[in-house]
Amino acid sequence: MFYCWRREDGSSDPHSSATFIDERGRATPLRLQDFSLSETDAWKSPATGAVYPLGWRIEVPQLQTVLEVAPALNAQEMITTSSTGIIY
Repeated sequence: MFYCWRREDGSSDPHSSATFIDERGRATPLRLQDFSLSETDAWKSPATGAVYPLGWRIEVPQLQTVLEVAPALNAQEMITTSSTGIIY
């Protein structure tokens, strides 16, 4: 599981982290400096104009692991202005 919080300027928040679980169920906690995450694509909402990452390349050098992640659906923006006032 990767949690990479984006700051308003697009940089990663230092609280971003991950946990790698191997085939035996052993968990390895990862701090932001333990992995790199790069966007492979982006999607622009026609409703709000917001641009969201759409696919990632995750590299974990200490585990000799590279992952390519892509969403099943591109348009997943949640517009909840009538309830919470948040768009994400």
